[in-house]
Amino acid sequence: MNSDSKSQRSAQALRWSSSSPNDGQVLYACAGGDVTLPWSYALDQGDVIVSTEWTFQGESQQLVAASIHGNFFATPSFSGRVQLVPNAGLVLSHVTPEDSGNYSVAVTLHDGSGLIGIPSRRSVTLQVADDLMIADHELQAGQQAEAEYDNSTDQWHAVLTCGRFTYMGDPPLAVEWLTPEGKRLPSTLYSQGFFKLFLPNPVTEGNYTCAITPSSQQHSCAHGNGHQQATVEVNGLTTRLALLEAQLRSESIQKNAVINELKAKVESLQMSCQATTHVAFSARLKDSFFTVTNNQVIILRDVLVNIGHAYDTSTGNFTAPVTGTYYFSAMAAPYGNSKSANVNLRSDSAEMGDFVFNSYAFAESHTQTGSLQGVVRLQKGERVWLNCYSANSYLWSVAPTAFSGFLLYEG
Repeated sequence: MNSDSKSQRSAQALRWSSSSPNDGQVLYACAGGDVTLPWSYALDQGDVIVSTEWTFQGESQQLVAASIHGNFFATPSFSGRVQLVPNAGLVLSHVTPEDSGNYSVAVTLHDGSGLIGIPSRRSVTLQVADDLMIADHELQAGQQAEAEYDNSTDQWHAVLTCGRFTYMGDPPLAVEWLTPEGKRLPSTLYSQGFFKLFLPNPVTEGNYTCAITPSSQQHSCAHGNGHQQATVEVNGLTTRLALLEAQLRSESIQKNAVINELKAKVESLQMSCQATTHVAFSARLKDSFFTVTNNQVIILRDVLVNIGHAYDTSTGNFTAPVTGTYYFSAMAAPYGNSKSANVNLRSDSAEMGDFVFNSYAFAESHTQTGSLQGVVRLQKGERVWLNCYSANSYLWSVAPTAFSGFLLYEG
């Protein structure tokens, strides 16, 4: 094992205990009180602490204290105000708002071989207040102009707010509400400096008062200054109109979403239809009478339809422009007494083989017509054609003799 990997292993051996604050966690304290930064860790067998350093980042970075080989000392700026809490924590005494900032600890150790590892670090943010942490030094209650939707009740609710608190994270206190009927309700949630109450439906109009709960007043730093509650009046008509507006706006958004989804599907179908290859042809015998010999390709030159130009009037071949499943049909009518029309559908398809379908018609004293039809799967570039499969076939155009086909679907 090289020295780099050994150092990395030593650094990982320091395990922060579950009682240590999360890295970057926000802690709160009231001015004049004491605050504990409760860092602690566990070591692997053979590991020894070399040093521990605590630093403070406020307007500038300062060293708070250090412990070298077990000897703890505080810097002059913090002398008499910090105490070590085993095994990496600190107690800050008589904190002031100027003590607000980022505190970090760095622990360096070595293992049994004496190799010094990379320092392991943790930090917290401390916020110290000398009064209730609210904007403008006054707790204010109000009603949001817009209602909010609550998934737990599946309803729209009028929302009251209480704040604005200036805590950097979730505040260390709770707010409850006194309703016009004298009921006490807990806040529904805390968001962006405000405790919110989702009013139950139907809404009762009247005065609603928010207040810091007695159990959390000791953490509010308010010192009984009398601004721990505020009142807002709820107008029933205005609130019901706000709820109705929210419901209508939500329904409109949902309808627009459905319309946009349908539009997207239509556009997708249109693009799909535009992208689909269209193939169809129909050709018939141009000459009144036509005699073909055995294995001769029957070329029908009178083309009625040739979408995709897959049928070739010079060869009589249909060449598949795309891989897919095709439908073909043919009719053959002989002319003259005791004459026959022997026609089959052939292909060079590796899957379908050479001979596919056949038709036979024999005329005695009147005209007879034979026909064939079938579904054939072709790869792109494979061909299909009609030919004679007996000594001679005598074809007549009046009946008529024809060859048709089209693409059912690609792929």
